[in-house]
Amino acid sequence: MFHTSKQRVAIAGVCLWALCEPTQAEQSPDLDPGNDPVIAFTLTGGNDASVLQDGIANELSVYQTGVSNRSDVAQVGTGNAAALWQSGSMNMAGVDQMGEYNRLTLQQFGDRNLANVTQSGAGNDAMLFQAGVSNLAVLEQYGNQLRASVWQFGIGNSTHVVQQ
Repeated sequence: MFHTSKQRVAIAGVCLWALCEPTQAEQSPDLDPGNDPVIAFTLTGGNDASVLQDGIANELSVYQTGVSNRSDVAQVGTGNAAALWQSGSMNMAGVDQMGEYNRLTLQQFGDRNLANVTQSGAGNDAMLFQAGVSNLAVLEQYGNQLRASVWQFGIGNSTHVVQQ
């Protein structure tokens, strides 16, 4: 189930990475065709994505394979962009982007990885990559033109980055 401030879309799809075709789509009657673009596919077994967008020209892509993966994304402002990939089981990603032209790439491969990213300001850029089991990453950027990359491999790694 995907949610935006003016749009609610449910998509169940069968997909190869290169070509995705939704097999079912429901749109609420108050759908605003000028709303922010949301591109979200849940590909297999009990995955969930929740999206809230408020502003202009925010973009989001969510790709999920495996079972019981969850992503919660909120984008408020102008020109924010995020791309999330989750593969495995019980991975969780939380994303908050507030401001203008913040960018995020988040990839999770494996099981029970947890990532939380907060970006507030303008022109921030973050990359977070997790491969393994039970890794924890928290990345917070408050300000302008900040850059951060977090890479975790293996089991039970923990990282907390704050930039201001």
